[in-house]
Amino acid sequence: MDFAALLANQFVQFLLVFARVTGALTTAPVFGSKVIPVYVRVGLAILLSLMLIPFSSWTPERQPASLLMLGWWVLVELTYGLAAGYVAALFFQAVQMAGQLIDMQVGFGMINVFDPQYGQQVPLVGNFKFLMALVVFLALQGHHVIITGLADNFRTVPLGVQLHLDNAAAMMVDAVANMFVLSLRIALPVMGTVLMTDVALGILARIMPQMNVFVVGITGKLVVGMFMIYLILPFYVTFLEVGFEGIFRDFSRMFEILAKETQ
Repeated sequence: MDFAALLANQFVQFLLVFARVTGALTTAPVFGSKVIPVYVRVGLAILLSLMLIPFSSWTPERQPASLLMLGWWVLVELTYGLAAGYVAALFFQAVQMAGQLIDMQVGFGMINVFDPQYGQQVPLVGNFKFLMALVVFLALQGHHVIITGLADNFRTVPLGVQLHLDNAAAMMVDAVANMFVLSLRIALPVMGTVLMTDVALGILARIMPQMNVFVVGITGKLVVGMFMIYLILPFYVTFLEVGFEGIFRDFSRMFEILAKETQ
């Protein structure tokens, strides 16, 4: 193989690695944040791609037959990265959804704050829980685990494989369903307490009809809800640690499913 052919082969390998890394970093937690400038994310993707080339499974003699086939391979690698990163980010979506459920029950449903992470309005408690989850994720070196998972799974799923997403689509559906279950689990203590407060206020309204239960209920549910959020905060951090283990497991499992489909 002459130098020109070797250079072309290395360029194709780098392009495929760059496509998968870019897809993963686009949707993965922390890396896909809109707070990070685009040129920083592109530079990080290029740097990681150069570092992960030795970990990628690639046959030097293998070359795309045409430019169209090369574009298809790049699209496949981008899809793999996007799917794995999206599965890893679903837990943060569950945290934010749980905060939105709590906001609706406590009385913060009409209060939103601007989140530069997603560039949109988010619920108050949901944003608080999301930021806390982000801090715990970084404290547990979650971003390092994502990069390590990418390096390990480049050996598992070779470059330029065929696109078979049947099992991966089933896993994606299960992951989205688990997101709703996790959000309910996170919000259940506060929602249950507020529900009991509503029942108590209903009984109080029957006993004392002259009392303005509506005005008392707004303040009462707010106080009870905030107290419960403060009370379960240590348990919430423990729940986050367990949830992040699921993130790392699902991130690797997505590549394993794709690898089984390509065997």
